[in-house]
Amino acid sequence: PGYLLVDPNSLVPIHSRFPGQVVLLGQTEEIDSQGKRHPRPLRFGDNVKAEQLLAIVWSTDIGQKKSELVDALSKRALDETIFNSLQRAGPGAVPQIRLEEARRNVEADKIQVNSAKRTLASWRLSEDEIEEVVEEARQLRDDRQQTAAAKTWSELQIRAPRDGVILEKNVNVGEVVDTNDNLFKIADLSSIQVLAYVYEEDLPGLEQLQPDQRRWEIDLKSDPNDRPRPGKFSLIGNVIDQTMRTAPIVGWLDNHDHTLRVNQFVTATVGLPADPSMVKLPASALIEEGSTAAVFVETNPDIHEVTRRIVAVTRRGEKMVFVRAEPNDEEGKDGALPLHVGERVVMSGALELDSELTNLKSSPDDEAE
Repeated sequence: PGYLLVDPNSLVPIHSRFPGQVVLLGQTEEIDSQGKRHPRPLRFGDNVKAEQLLAIVWSTDIGQKKSELVDALSKRALDETIFNSLQRAGPGAVPQIRLEEARRNVEADKIQVNSAKRTLASWRLSEDEIEEVVEEARQLRDDRQQTAAAKTWSELQIRAPRDGVILEKNVNVGEVVDTNDNLFKIADLSSIQVLAYVYEEDLPGLEQLQPDQRRWEIDLKSDPNDRPRPGKFSLIGNVIDQTMRTAPIVGWLDNHDHTLRVNQFVTATVGLPADPSMVKLPASALIEEGSTAAVFVETNPDIHEVTRRIVAVTRRGEKMVFVRAEPNDEEGKDGALPLHVGERVVMSGALELDSELTNLKSSPDDEAE
């Protein structure tokens, strides 16, 4: 048993890089009953593409840092003009110390501009966004009309980092957000994680499988007509649940058709190669008395004769048990005998038959008394 989960490697939380107020939500289109397309705000469950606009946040912090770059660019342009004018004045017209001060001012301005650019880059502004700020500084220097970019440069665009499905939407227009807030959570559901649980007695068989043998088939419990889906598992958990006595197994399923849903219940089936040294029996055939286990084996099919035989149990499951075909020396000393594939055993009523056999053995003693 198990269920389906989002692959944690594909789940991306979306944050705002700066605190601010949400002024716009991204949009998508939906088709009404008449077949017409209408725009609407994004919501839970919508599919989005990489770089699709999710929201716009108005942040005074980013506006201030962009303004600092504009100021630094403007100051550098002014100091360069002064320095060039002093150089053109000719030898002796300007004191040397004045010329060196102008040169030093230009160098300091270059450092300030680079520092402002690095600050914006460290806040993950793209090169195009930084270039828009540089262009705005040129517009101001030339006394031209303010650009459209300058009117919106306190706006931060939140875009989808990858294709996926919106699994969480925690923001609306007008809300004030911080850098720690999860505005959206987006996940690629083309591959989905499977978390299944296996009984601890079945773990040795799974751990012996080579990486290329770790395959399973997944059935949806909600769809009895669903065909098993092939997949792979790679992780076998190291912690046993104290109540259920199970360990987790993690694998993945292809879901490019998006028919699988997160948290669906599933059943995972793993085909294990047969161990020639083991014989599998129904658990109902086993008779246990303390540390000893026995079964009734058919010895004469013509008269339905059976014989009680002690066996060496190696693993127990919920419905099946495994016994050693050829007991080892220690098990043989305890009375265990061989049991081979193909031998017939009593599957139902073994306990009642054993009780009757015990009573028959004790009857002569009772009569002698």
